[in-house]
Amino acid sequence: MMLNQKQESEIRLQKPKNKIFLIVLSVIFLFILGSTLFYDAVYELFTGSQQEKQTEEIQTKSSFALKYNGYDLTAGARQNLAKEFESYNIKYTDYNFYAQRGALLDSAGNVIYSVNTLPVKYQTFYEDGRNRVCKYLYGDLQSAQGIAPLMRAVPNVNPDSLAEKLPEFPSGYDIQLTINSALEEPIYDLLMLNAIKGGCIVQDLPTGKIEAMTATSITSTESEKSGLTQLEACLNTDFLYDSIQMLENPEEQNQTRTFFDYQVRSAESEVTDTASGDIRKVRKYCFTADFDLILERPDNMKETDVSEVSPLHLNSITQRLFSGEARVPVLIANVLDKNGNPVNLLPEYRIPDAPSLTLVKNLKACYEAYHSENDKNYQVSVMKYTGENYTDFKYITGVIASADGKIQKVFTLYSRDEKILQFTDSMIYFIDNAYSAEGGNPIETEGE
Repeated sequence: MMLNQKQESEIRLQKPKNKIFLIVLSVIFLFILGSTLFYDAVYELFTGSQQEKQTEEIQTKSSFALKYNGYDLTAGARQNLAKEFESYNIKYTDYNFYAQRGALLDSAGNVIYSVNTLPVKYQTFYEDGRNRVCKYLYGDLQSAQGIAPLMRAVPNVNPDSLAEKLPEFPSGYDIQLTINSALEEPIYDLLMLNAIKGGCIVQDLPTGKIEAMTATSITSTESEKSGLTQLEACLNTDFLYDSIQMLENPEEQNQTRTFFDYQVRSAESEVTDTASGDIRKVRKYCFTADFDLILERPDNMKETDVSEVSPLHLNSITQRLFSGEARVPVLIANVLDKNGNPVNLLPEYRIPDAPSLTLVKNLKACYEAYHSENDKNYQVSVMKYTGENYTDFKYITGVIASADGKIQKVFTLYSRDEKILQFTDSMIYFIDNAYSAEGGNPIETEGE
């Protein structure tokens, strides 16, 4: 009996302690809960409007890139343009005139780049690859001729600065490019989906119009000025260089160089050696396109690289070889006013008469006939370069022409990855899809 009474008293003594513990625990829990609710309410009160704005900003992939990656070079170009635009304090006087640049359009008339274009950072977006070219044309190109001046060339119609009402500040002309986005985008996707860092050039054979100039990587062979492999000397053209060197007649050598725009013009600059302080002169060859004079020779060039040219230049060599005409590669289709009407501002590039070059027939022999297993309606002549060094750019260049002659395109695919040599059938498929409904302009090429 005594034992049971003792146990009973101990139990009675422990119960109050358990109640106090539970009460303290509940108070702590309620305090934490109340603090959390209070914090959430205050946070919602002060940041609610900001969160709504933030949600709106990340609805597009462009603004998403802005939010998490900051402003890239494209945005920097726009900011610099805005500062330059605002720096003109006497904009509306009749003796000082300055127009904001217009927009870049593709061949279908769609706006592909303007002062309002947001930067897209990710390599997976085709717009990113296209914007690299557009940014070069729009903001980085400092040439006195070409696209940039045309985009600000509008008539000065401003009244006297003392007029009561000033007109809306004018924008420059829009530039419609020859780029065909419907052809260029699947080519870009082909390279990207196969994890190939490389690029592609497509020109119309009869006219020399550049219809695709895309690349999946901005890694360049030099930091020349463009950041674009399409415009930098990286492809070997020993087949042309060696053939010219073998010609005994100096006059014929010059005619051949002139016809292919190969090592005809050059520019010389001075470079200071950072280690020794010595100044050395660097000679660079120039290649003419309708939008710029492209410097092609790398600063660190070795004598063994003397034949290297840009992918655009190589494509032009193929185009001139099979068309028989020394046409300048054309990227500018039209200059358009604010109503979309063409303005006659484009220069006319003279097409030199095709000389009777004995070398042309020999060079055509370098291109082998390619027989597609998937499409028998196209005649294809291609030349492949694999290179001995794994760091060399591999390429395939050639002509794709329909049997009826309505579609005739020149293409160059290039990369350090040899897989690039396997995409001829893909090019036939893309070109057929893009142009079979439209048709083209047949031409007669020189017989073999």
